[in-house]
Amino acid sequence: MLLDNPELLASAADPNAVATFFAPSDAGFAAAMLDNGITLEALQASDPDTVKQLFAYHTVPGAAVTSGDLAEGVTVAPTALEGYNLTVTKSGSKVTIRAVLSTATVVLADIKGGKTVIHIIDYLLLPFSIAPRKEFSSPLAALASLETCNIIFQMLLDNPQLLASAVDPTAVATFFAPSDAGFAAAMLDNGITLEAVQASDPDTVKQLFAYHTVPGAAVTSGDLAEGVTVAPTALEGYNLTVTKSGSEVTIKAVLSTATVVLADIKGGKTAIHVIDYLLMPFSITPTVKSGKRL
Repeated sequence: MLLDNPELLASAADPNAVATFFAPSDAGFAAAMLDNGITLEALQASDPDTVKQLFAYHTVPGAAVTSGDLAEGVTVAPTALEGYNLTVTKSGSKVTIRAVLSTATVVLADIKGGKTVIHIIDYLLLPFSIAPRKEFSSPLAALASLETCNIIFQMLLDNPQLLASAVDPTAVATFFAPSDAGFAAAMLDNGITLEAVQASDPDTVKQLFAYHTVPGAAVTSGDLAEGVTVAPTALEGYNLTVTKSGSEVTIKAVLSTATVVLADIKGGKTAIHVIDYLLMPFSITPTVKSGKRL
């Protein structure tokens, strides 16, 4: 990212720049992208200033602070992004950084680059939302916008009956959309391919979509009560058990469990939540190997 941005590169090449920089690891950056339903390419294309602002938010100018310099307890650190601070907490050897919309932990400290001290962290520090726009004209339009839900989107396009429902802007429902990674994991865990699932029974895909749909209510994360809620699905006779614990929401199906990784996308009158695994009301393979089982 530095190499792709001449202005940031010039700053990073300056051996006299005195600062503390929190550098997200590749895994931490990827996790933040996945959690927010966006790719790095889409993030960079969304606004020319976004990347600069994110780099500024990871920079504390004017002081090269090592882990040894940092006092035990809480320190508020003004960043290079005007008006935004980070809350740094040191507890023994552990250092965490709380941002406006995320929290990270230092995993490798005290790397010296010129007069700048660099600390590797395990997540992207977010001063603002980087998630894509969350209101769309229909469920299909919402799914089309999500970089991480291409499989579900393509399945809708391949099924005229499901497609007709997905383009309806008046459909009131809650839909749990498995991410591409979650869908692929379920296929791998069950030793089957998407093509095989679609070919096995013409009703299987319809039943799976119905099981991911709670009809009659567009429930957002804010609407959901703390604790356990039993949600009847559009697959007759099958429910989902939804558990909210603080900011985490998990969905327990008959044969699998998933976690919401991106919430509250509005497609017409439907609320869509991206989840990290396929909700399974029944076995989709004769031999179950492994996976997120109950």
